[in-house]
Amino acid sequence: MLEEGGAMGVECTLCALALVVIALRIFVRLFILRQSLRISDYFAIMGWLCAAAETICHSITFKAGILKYVDPNLPPLESLMKASDSSASRVMHADIYRSKANFASLIFLEVGIYFPKASILALYWSIIPPFLESLRKTLIVITGLTGASALSALLVDLLWCNPISNNWSPDFHKCAVFTLIDPFIVNWSINFATDLLIFVFPFLLIGHLNLRKHQGWAFKGTLSLGAITILISVARFTYIFKTILVVPDDIWCVAELSTATMVVSLPTLKPLVFESRDKGNMSKESRSIPSSTGYNRGCEIPDSNIFMIGDSRIENLTQRQ
Repeated sequence: MLEEGGAMGVECTLCALALVVIALRIFVRLFILRQSLRISDYFAIMGWLCAAAETICHSITFKAGILKYVDPNLPPLESLMKASDSSASRVMHADIYRSKANFASLIFLEVGIYFPKASILALYWSIIPPFLESLRKTLIVITGLTGASALSALLVDLLWCNPISNNWSPDFHKCAVFTLIDPFIVNWSINFATDLLIFVFPFLLIGHLNLRKHQGWAFKGTLSLGAITILISVARFTYIFKTILVVPDDIWCVAELSTATMVVSLPTLKPLVFESRDKGNMSKESRSIPSSTGYNRGCEIPDSNIFMIGDSRIENLTQRQ
């Protein structure tokens, strides 16, 4: 098990890396693209704020001092309970303090993990033109499911233990949502399901794009970044399911949230690496899409350049009949 200082060092490093990526994203948007921040940017920022808040809550947990009474030779939950019971006079107040911090960190995780999802969904909405009706309808369903999942996760955490103060009661063994495996499984399952939907969805867009071979590979490579978040989520589930309430699972939580924030932001940093030939008009180009009906449907794709598919970006969208 990691020492307190080592655990906090890892969490702070992850949070700092995410902050650097977010800062670069804002720099690109404001000073290179010369655009105002979009809703996708604000969602990404909110994701980082939740990661920072979760890290702060974990530091409060460590500061409470309960971990010094934990026996590393016992199963984590049993060890923590024994520590609280055998050292009650010394840890009662620290225990309540720690429980409040743990509950708050859980809320920041369960809510915060959906902000990066909202960021990438907002991006999809800005890219997919209205005439691609089947994709738009699919996106409506995914957006609705993601919103419902976020609300469900929040309600599970708030309502599982009644009254809510049981979560930080001195007798928290009776009911504290952050010590229970059932709500964890419920929230992780809906989180994982929405991750898969959001990851698979953009691959449906490929059939509607006219891309050169190297552009297609770059496009798929960018989309595949989402697999990083899914793998970390699976690792977090595997670890926490076996060893709930130990220091490293706090790291997994911060890792998933920070990584998700970075993954949805990294593609937006393309202008820092590749200089477009039409740099001055990067955000204003419009493409005309021919239609068999004779109606020339123009579609402005302001954020298409983030997918790193070359200087010409998405050159044509073809309407499938």
